[in-house]
Amino acid sequence: MDRLNTSLGQELNNQSMDELMDSLSLSLMLDNIKQQIYGEIETRRDFLDIVLSKFRFILQQGDFDDPGMKNAIQQEVVDFCNTVISYIVDRYDLAYAEEYGKEIEIVDTLYHFFVVRRESYVQDFLLEYIRSNKKDICDTLQLEGESDICSLAMRHNGKGEEDSYNIKIVSNVDAVIQHILSSDLDPEELMDTLDDGDQVISEMKKLMEYDTITGHFVNEYLSEVIDNYDGLFSTNIRNEIRCHFGVFQ
Repeated sequence: MDRLNTSLGQELNNQSMDELMDSLSLSLMLDNIKQQIYGEIETRRDFLDIVLSKFRFILQQGDFDDPGMKNAIQQEVVDFCNTVISYIVDRYDLAYAEEYGKEIEIVDTLYHFFVVRRESYVQDFLLEYIRSNKKDICDTLQLEGESDICSLAMRHNGKGEEDSYNIKIVSNVDAVIQHILSSDLDPEELMDTLDDGDQVISEMKKLMEYDTITGHFVNEYLSEVIDNYDGLFSTNIRNEIRCHFGVFQ
């Protein structure tokens, strides 16, 4: 393995600056990421990880005689990260206080929260928010469930009132979702609801705590996924809510 790494390092060292940058495919990856951020493509492939993995490999394995080349490559990747950050900031109308030297860590957090894992976080938020607030939601909206189903469910497992709320949620998924979207949720509530020790959420909370990232992005973050009725993610989320609160679980 050492001989292989040495060989790869020598191969990298023999490449020109342009060749090394071409191997990172920054322009292509940046275009793919931009399309992801602005919703022009639905793939959640982690293009950022591809770039950063190649970048780390080049720095680790390349035996650079010219330190200027290494610095130039590092700067190219920092510029790449700042561009991705700028796309996310623009897309969600955020304010960003740049932290020099932390660009890679910041873009990694933002990209995974706002792009790669967005649908997963939206689904997790809705399930937890409904679970924690279903009585208030049902009472506020004065929801009605299918009475025959409610009665059958209560007889089936004896949970009574709990099942009554669940069936009302399942019978009125769209109304429940729209109620949540109209609740003017703030970013802190979104993060607190999602916070189960997840690393990306923990890092997002730190960025918000230190005002590195500020802005009211919650409605945009949730609604674009949920309101796309023809989209696969929107359908999956609604089905997951129905399954999660199904009274015959």
